[in-house]
Amino acid sequence: MMGAGFIIGSLIWTALISVSTPEVTWLVVAVAVGFGQYLAILLPSIEPGQTLESIAT
Repeated sequence: MMGAGFIIGSLIWTALISVSTPEVTWLVVAVAVGFGQYLAILLPSIEPGQTLESIAT
C-alpha cells in the first residue's frame, strides 16, 4: 500500500512539475497536504486503553 502511494505520488509530482512552474507545484502540494491534515479530524477517536480488536470493529 505504501509503495503504491509512493508510485502514485511520484507520477502526480512528475505531471505537475512538467506542466507548471516549481512555485505552482509547491503551492498545489502545500494545499493538498493541508487538506489531508484537515481531514484527519474525521478519523474515529481512539480512547486510551482500547484493544486493537475493539478499534478494528
